[in-house]
Amino acid sequence: MGDILSNSQGQPVPELTNVAVSYWATGGWIADQVAPVKTVSKDVFRFGRWSDQVNKYNVNAARARGDVGNVIEAPGRTWFDGIISESQLRAYYTDEEVKDSPNPDDPRISRVNTITNALRYAVEVKVAAAMDPASLPAAQKTAASANYENAASTPEKDWIEAVANFEILNGIAPNFCLFGDLKSWTAWVTNKQIRESRGLYVNQLMNGMPDSYMGIPILKPSARYDSAPASTTFTPSRVWAYNAMLFGYSPGLASGSWDGNSPVFAGQFQSALTGSNPFEASEYLDPHYTSNHVRWIVMNFRRDLELIDPLKLYAVTTVHA
Repeated sequence: MGDILSNSQGQPVPELTNVAVSYWATGGWIADQVAPVKTVSKDVFRFGRWSDQVNKYNVNAARARGDVGNVIEAPGRTWFDGIISESQLRAYYTDEEVKDSPNPDDPRISRVNTITNALRYAVEVKVAAAMDPASLPAAQKTAASANYENAASTPEKDWIEAVANFEILNGIAPNFCLFGDLKSWTAWVTNKQIRESRGLYVNQLMNGMPDSYMGIPILKPSARYDSAPASTTFTPSRVWAYNAMLFGYSPGLASGSWDGNSPVFAGQFQSALTGSNPFEASEYLDPHYTSNHVRWIVMNFRRDLELIDPLKLYAVTTVHA
């Protein structure tokens, strides 16, 4: 990359920004899949929530002779204004690191990736908090028949009923099942009924773990973080820690993108205020560079999470002990 310091106006460095964009797509994060992203041109945006009247057609279609038919009221849509707040993180490296590296660009790329990871973590935490099954109303969750380590449990029945309940609330089937923690996934996939009734035991032995069940994709979030950052001992923890299976619908399951209008439980809006993209990586010399030889990498990030359709999430809780 050579010397890629930002210019005197502090404009983003395209090469470093491209590294951030590329690295964003890796690492076991699933926030963008379940809460897809729409890019907007400004930090101020507008989004709508449909009234649940969109699912109600309780009218009498009969018409008396000479009369006119009954009216189906148009579903209401409430519009909201959102404002995207800018986030920023910094990291530094020294000229000594550059000299000691096989590739002089390694320190730069390493710092961009570190910042990107931190931003991904911030997004993942926000989306996971929004999908907390404890905050769902009673009509959108049910307890498992028994924890799935129990031989008396019926996870297949729980799955079918959850899908049916989601459909009756929304008129469409869920297109993903997210296991709230890895223990939930382990309890489910090793359950005797699941292994035997659908042949998943053979699938596990021959082709790896199943990535779908009854046609619904399975998501297993694996993102981790250090739960004791102030300690000298690394203490890994999972971002997602819910004893539940979460059934939802996301139009961005494959791409992570969203048109801002399709049905989804929660969506993200990101601003490309500079006209390029919401990731802006810049580099500048420390004010005391002549004595400390420190260079700074700075990343700006513009994104906001909004609840779009509260009905588009259904939980089966207490699936493991």
